[in-house]
Amino acid sequence: MFRQDRTNPSTAISNWRGRHDTPTAWPSTAVSTWLNGGLFGPAGFAYETTGSPTLTEYSGYFSLTFTGSGSFTITANPEGVAVDCLSIGGGGGAGEAASSVTAPGGGGGGGAQVQTSVTTGTETFIIGIGGGGTGDHWGYYTDVSNTPITQTGGGGYASGDGGGNNSHTEEGGSGGAGGGFVSGAYGGANGRKAYGDTYGGNGTTGSGGGVSTAAGGGGGGADDNGTNPQVYTFWLQGGMGGDGVANTYFDGTTDYYAGGGGGSTWYSASEPGSHVQGLGGQGGGGNGTKWDDQIMGTNGAANTGGGAGSDSDADKIGGSGIVIFRVVVA
Repeated sequence: MFRQDRTNPSTAISNWRGRHDTPTAWPSTAVSTWLNGGLFGPAGFAYETTGSPTLTEYSGYFSLTFTGSGSFTITANPEGVAVDCLSIGGGGGAGEAASSVTAPGGGGGGGAQVQTSVTTGTETFIIGIGGGGTGDHWGYYTDVSNTPITQTGGGGYASGDGGGNNSHTEEGGSGGAGGGFVSGAYGGANGRKAYGDTYGGNGTTGSGGGVSTAAGGGGGGADDNGTNPQVYTFWLQGGMGGDGVANTYFDGTTDYYAGGGGGSTWYSASEPGSHVQGLGGQGGGGNGTKWDDQIMGTNGAANTGGGAGSDSDADKIGGSGIVIFRVVVA
């Protein structure tokens, strides 16, 4: 049993009641976190937060997950404990079909950056979470100050006019191209995947065929290309979104982030069930429209950086970003 009079007999016993009062140490404003050799972290490690981060404890680590703006200040770190960081930008949007394009492509997944040992001392990190792009717009930056990551770009959008576009920061997966009545739809450019010089997935070209068939390409994910759509005589398949990056920082199990959105299909004379839906990639990518069954496209999943799935009748929104800090406990 914890006895403060035995561990610190020279001072009066405080009103702090151990684990009973622990919830009061996690408000949304800056309050020091009490740590005592393994209760929530290594001995002597202390920090403050603003915003509303989620605390998760698991074997050997604890994590702080930010889905909105805030800060993380390490006020004491006598053992030089390493702090790791995952940063995901907002996913790209997917525009409503326009002009001669009837099957837009999927939006690109947001940028994904992982940095180990962002500090082994004391530091303050200011976090800003990037929103997903809406329609013909890129996803937005996620910011993490005082780290090599700094800014993680958003995913490229898939234009309702048929084009796939790379991220304006070249750090996110690119958007897929749309298919339509006319040929000439084009794929997106590469997007940078992570901190360094590796690259995320390409958007894919649309397939257009004639006046009654079209399929849009899948958006690039942070770790894989989207796939090309397929157009056959009696059925279509929308392009699949590329997969995002795998990461275990949240709770020790594998999660995926920044998947690309799926492309849509359109065929004026098709029977129900004759199309194959363009699905979003692992990591929150939205699904594309399956026109014959009137299954509409979906937005990218919130706080995954997933690209928007395409929808012929409405703009779709990419998923917002996320930041996760992981701290070594033992």
